[in-house]
Amino acid sequence: MSRALHKTPRSVVDSLRSRRFVVALPYAALFGLAFYLLFCNLDGRLLWGDEAETALLAKNVLRFGIPKTVDGVNHITELGNFRDENTGYIWTWTPWLQEYVTAASYLVLGETTWSSRAPFAAIAWLSVVLLALVVYRIYRDHRIAFASSVLLVTCEVFLLHARQCRYYAITVLAEVILIHGGSQLLSGRKSGTWLLALGLILQFYTNYIVAVANMPLLIALGWSVHKERPKLAQLLIAFGIFAAASAPWVIYARLWRQLAVLVHENLGSKFLYYFTEWHFHFVPWIFLLLPGIGLLAKFFGSKSQATSKRVTQFEYSLLVGLGGYFAILLVPPTELRYLLPLLPVGCLLCAAWTFRYIHWPIVAASVIALQATSNLFAVGMTFGAARQHHWRAPVMEYIASLHGRYRNRFTDVLDAFSKNAHAGESVWVEDPEFPLIFYTGVKIIDARLGVPEMWPDWILAESASGVVTQRPLHVPNAAMPSYETITLSVHDSDRFDCVPEPDVYQYRTTPQRADFLIYKKR
Repeated sequence: MSRALHKTPRSVVDSLRSRRFVVALPYAALFGLAFYLLFCNLDGRLLWGDEAETALLAKNVLRFGIPKTVDGVNHITELGNFRDENTGYIWTWTPWLQEYVTAASYLVLGETTWSSRAPFAAIAWLSVVLLALVVYRIYRDHRIAFASSVLLVTCEVFLLHARQCRYYAITVLAEVILIHGGSQLLSGRKSGTWLLALGLILQFYTNYIVAVANMPLLIALGWSVHKERPKLAQLLIAFGIFAAASAPWVIYARLWRQLAVLVHENLGSKFLYYFTEWHFHFVPWIFLLLPGIGLLAKFFGSKSQATSKRVTQFEYSLLVGLGGYFAILLVPPTELRYLLPLLPVGCLLCAAWTFRYIHWPIVAASVIALQATSNLFAVGMTFGAARQHHWRAPVMEYIASLHGRYRNRFTDVLDAFSKNAHAGESVWVEDPEFPLIFYTGVKIIDARLGVPEMWPDWILAESASGVVTQRPLHVPNAAMPSYETITLSVHDSDRFDCVPEPDVYQYRTTPQRADFLIYKKR
């Protein structure tokens, strides 16, 4: 038989290449958009308190090899009295992965605002790409894969957290890895064991609360495969690897001590908070009603798209894991960021169910587009009852804020210190003032931890950058003759204006001004 008969006709090859190009082009545009949204003007606003805490500990990692809280000038502590450090002045309040990631960036790029955030923005971008790959591998449907990543990269709460010098982006990437691991486990692939273990370990060494909150997902997966011993064994091995990897930190940091400082809040109000925030800033609850709508349509004779047993088990596990995650979050202090790792799960289910239960592709695509560009569904479901949430196009507001330099109270105070203060000079203030340390190198004397032994070079009557306290500092009358008063006109910004939560984050510089008092030693 002639070899020519085995050759693929050129027209077929050209058709395949054309089809691949048509499929690849939207993904390339999406990933390009994600890069722009995550990296554009990354240093357009200065580090705020939590970011500067990570940055200062990262600088100490470069100097000492570990995140020490004392560097010879400043004591990096938020809580004081050895509650966030051990007796060797080593940070133990949170795991160290974010500090080492930041330190690696500093080693390569230098110690700047941009290099502080760049590795986390890169991890967030990788999460967008990986989610598309994972979802396509599960569903073999480019519509679902593309829509999942669209929903993730246009989510305001994701974008705000992803551009922070904090662990947030790592938890999102780890959740995508967990999703992949769960799917691989249900498919009987051994890689599922290692992916589940890796995802949990990454989450634990960024914030162990979100790792613990994902335990219901493992339980749901275990229930799905409890009759298949090889798969159940793989799941138990994954948990064993995770437990073995996390045990050293549990012992070293003495995590049981932190149980004593848990905030005992009203469970009802805490549940309502998480329920509301998920609805308005993550995925509206109406999307979780789509399977019910599909069952109702099926009851009345409408045909629905068939799904495999593996996909059904997978989605069941995700749904049970989501509910269990919410239940566990009722124990620790209330923080919006604890919901962030669930976002890839919400985006995946939203995309999959939209295209499955809405039988008209154009309508389904329009629903995804509306969710990606507005809060129409979230606000529309409340019928105006939640008046603090109004009609918005969050991603458009976000894009509009990407250009130009954001100024607030701290930028004005920093300008004054950059001109008049010197590294090592002491500042007495009722706050840790981590950003002021990072950008100027001054010595902060935290009034919450005691009175200085000798009068400092500077006194701030109120905090310039802090979110820890808003109490004014009482300056003793006996000290006043030793100081001259400097009155600055600063932007009257809210002290939470850079906290990455949609309800408090400020996109635009406020035009309002206020007086800010600084006392300089004569």
